[in-house]
Amino acid sequence: MKSTLKSQFVWMPSKFGGHSGAPFEGMRPLFRSQKCSDDDFSCRTISIHKLERLPSANEWAAEIWFVNPPKPNTFLDGHLFELLDGYRVLAVGKLVLE
Repeated sequence: MKSTLKSQFVWMPSKFGGHSGAPFEGMRPLFRSQKCSDDDFSCRTISIHKLERLPSANEWAAEIWFVNPPKPNTFLDGHLFELLDGYRVLAVGKLVLE
């Protein structure tokens, strides 16, 4: 599996417990799958790249780079995930596979 995937996500405003600023290039949050039952994949560190703000409020597109890649065929198009800073949810999103 590629260690780089495309994603779209909704960035949580700070008034709902999210980060006080916008996402930025090189940011390294934790990636947690909402569907993956693999105990080996509880959370993985990623790096955010090629960040692009989308027209809808608080929506972003980005490439995410896994520091430790998951097993092959772990994800499908539309796979749901959360981006975390410790226990704080920064964003919820989906993978956009090509």
